[in-house]
Amino acid sequence: MFPRIGHSSRFAWNPLALGPYRPAISQFSKPFAHRFHAPSALHAPKIAPRLRQRFRSATQVVGKPLTPAQRRIRNIGMGALGIATATYAVAVAWDADYPLSMAAIGAFRTTTTFLTGSLCMADYKLLHARYYFTGYDSDEYTSARKVVHARSAQRLLSLCRLHGGIYIKAGQHIASLNFVLPNEYTETLSVLQDRAPFHPYDEVEKTFYDDFGKRISEVFSMFEERPLAAASIAQVHRAQIKETGELVAVKVQHADVSRLFGVDMWTMESLTSLAHELFGSDFELTWIVGEFRKNVETEFDFQNEAKNAQETMNRFQHRKNEFHVPKIYWNLTRERILTMEYIDGVKVNDVERLREIGVDPKWVGRILQDVFAEMIFCHGIFHCDPHPGNMLVYRAPDTNQAKLVLLDHGLYRSIPNNYRLAYCELWRALLSADYNMLQRAATNLNVPRFADMMSILFTGRLITPTSSSATTTTSNLSKELTKEERRAAHKELTKGYNVNDVFYFLENVPRELLLIFRVSHMVNSIHRQLGAWKGERFEIYAKYATRGFWCETRDELHMQSTRRTGWKSRWYLFGGAPNLKRSLQYLREVIGMRIRLLITETALLLIEWWRGGELELDIVDKAVEDKLQTAPKF
Repeated sequence: MFPRIGHSSRFAWNPLALGPYRPAISQFSKPFAHRFHAPSALHAPKIAPRLRQRFRSATQVVGKPLTPAQRRIRNIGMGALGIATATYAVAVAWDADYPLSMAAIGAFRTTTTFLTGSLCMADYKLLHARYYFTGYDSDEYTSARKVVHARSAQRLLSLCRLHGGIYIKAGQHIASLNFVLPNEYTETLSVLQDRAPFHPYDEVEKTFYDDFGKRISEVFSMFEERPLAAASIAQVHRAQIKETGELVAVKVQHADVSRLFGVDMWTMESLTSLAHELFGSDFELTWIVGEFRKNVETEFDFQNEAKNAQETMNRFQHRKNEFHVPKIYWNLTRERILTMEYIDGVKVNDVERLREIGVDPKWVGRILQDVFAEMIFCHGIFHCDPHPGNMLVYRAPDTNQAKLVLLDHGLYRSIPNNYRLAYCELWRALLSADYNMLQRAATNLNVPRFADMMSILFTGRLITPTSSSATTTTSNLSKELTKEERRAAHKELTKGYNVNDVFYFLENVPRELLLIFRVSHMVNSIHRQLGAWKGERFEIYAKYATRGFWCETRDELHMQSTRRTGWKSRWYLFGGAPNLKRSLQYLREVIGMRIRLLITETALLLIEWWRGGELELDIVDKAVEDKLQTAPKF
């Protein structure tokens, strides 16, 4: 149930507030300081405090109608805001290298975005005013707020479809934030995940000529004008290289996306800052905009994507018989053009088609979990967008061997080694029910207050100082969660935590770890769709968390590569550890973990056989989903 929308002692109405009524207090007395800043490079001048106070007093409801003077101040302020917005939009969009039409487009995009945002904010203000005297705890208010959520989400969806490009990317980003935003937003904007408009072929040809100085027909004997797929910043065409006859996939960046990126980001950041000014310091979502900007800037450079793809294939040479990354054609790759091997495969979650080509979906699920667990726990660098559209399964034409294919390597994130080791330690603690190790891992991840929360979220049970034994762990993981246990887990999960604590967690946990949570959830979702054993990932996590803790870091591998050859390389087999001592420690721990997991798996199979059906063991995702459905949102 959503909380009531509160207000501060200054009557700054806050339809996005995350808690009950609280008087305004100094930031120094809060549990954490609210940090909300506009972009430093494009920060508009702040309104003078006196004018801001007059503007707020003129637009608030205090139990009586606005006076004519207050209406005039409000109308003048809103009119000035509109004129300033349009004027600044033209100024920001103007660039001598671009035609006047590009500046006009930038102004149009900025103005329509501010108008849409203003309508949404006004909708929430009116909702607040309507229930100001009757309160915010009634079912009627909750229903009315859901209507406003849905109406505002539809406005944002229309805006994203109108402008395309970065706006579609932003809509996709919002749709993935189901742990923060109301369901009306995430569900409405989720339609943008798989749909993006095609750009005309003339634009593709111009981009290719600008980057290579040649026409498409000079390089390719065949180039399909209709794209195979289109995303928010690029589209992919099938082609055939004239010289070699090889079939390739050519990814071409949309011409207007990078040109309008600065304008679009300024618009989003400024609108978020305006919402903060109107709704108070409880609106604490600036980190979302910052993360979005950082991610998109990385994805603009296709040469960086090609480099990521090449390095990933090199890191997984030991899995080349079951995992594949398309070959990169470097001579046909530029910042806005990426040419890679064309693979005609089956979408990873298309279970029926997988069976038609003779591939066991459960095998695919196992390989998928193995690959991403190795990326996160051992390599410390991972693919950040593993949705089904970015993965295929095909049979290699030369060997007929089934392989998992990973596409779209534009967004990778590297984990600092101390956080990687702490995350490995976190899972070692969860799987061995080691309370002290869990507390140490949470401290190393900068969230010592949330050790219990992570324990319940990831395993569905609370680890206590008395639960540190293999017997307890096996018993816990072997047992199905009853309704009473699930309710108790949820009670423990919410006990002692409020929404400010959730924001504290999101602000202080390493950003890489938040991405790991998201990536793991996406991989687990595909794993379930493929019908794989639900407890399988515990076995995989145990294997790679242990290996990742004892294996060589990237720096150690670099130092040892020049000194270790021949028999000496084969001697250090266990976990890739750099010396015999760490090899033996790894071997001891992994054998113990495997014995516990073997006992657990045997117990689960016996229970399933006795009950005549599969157990509901997806305790991690069930706990997370329960938390997301019942957690307060704005």
